[in-house]
Amino acid sequence: MRSRIIGCRLFSVTTSVRFTKPIGGGRARDPRWTTKRLLPVRQETLAQLEVLARKVSRLVHHRVEPLQIAAVLVERNLAHLNAKELAQAVANAERDR
Repeated sequence: MRSRIIGCRLFSVTTSVRFTKPIGGGRARDPRWTTKRLLPVRQETLAQLEVLARKVSRLVHHRVEPLQIAAVLVERNLAHLNAKELAQAVANAERDR
């Protein structure tokens, strides 16, 4: 439970720093995001993202969408992957086919 609370707080800090409201109005987002794509997720994953988005929204006092949380997670995890780990993940995926 404690790790979830810490996770929400970390996301709220990330969201507060990265997300800004567009000048013309609209939902706050990371202005560096220029491309939109669909991200398929399991129903259970979406439910977890929705819970996290509600908690983060309360902490930052503006609405944060579940897939905005997913985008932050993807970017954060990619930034922490090194070339060796990435090569191993690809090798594992090919082996599991």
